[in-house]
Amino acid sequence: MNEKKDEEFSLMERRDEEQILAELKGHYLEEFVYSFEQGGRRIVGLSWAGVKECAYRLGGIDVVACEVLDVGDAWRVLAKAVNRADGGSRWGACQQPKTIKYRSGGEAPDEFALQKAVSKAQRNAIRALLPEVFIKTMIDRFLEEKRRAAELGPKPQGKP
Repeated sequence: MNEKKDEEFSLMERRDEEQILAELKGHYLEEFVYSFEQGGRRIVGLSWAGVKECAYRLGGIDVVACEVLDVGDAWRVLAKAVNRADGGSRWGACQQPKTIKYRSGGEAPDEFALQKAVSKAQRNAIRALLPEVFIKTMIDRFLEEKRRAAELGPKPQGKP
């Protein structure tokens, strides 16, 4: 990968890590698509929540196996996903450092490193089963839903 692609990938990974942590804390995830400017161009892709939503709307993709390996300074995870509709399967992988490195140069143990690794491996396995045309269609649909919701304004609070 070139440096620009590496930076874009790192940004998407950080956003997914934020979603994984929010999900672990019991928060509902609404951001199905990441869309942001990077280096003068628009980057658009499915978030972890978006991958799961696409799998649901496609008719069901299940993660049926997960292998976790402690490689010292990182967790390495392989996850296998199966499409219920046609029986197709794919493996996804992730290697997650056990420490968080800060921009200031410091680092600290990442207490959620294993959960991040498992979620990312699952995301990668599920994503590999989603047809690219379907992903494009769903990204467009998710962005349109988000645009319409913004036009309607915030939801009223209180009793229904």
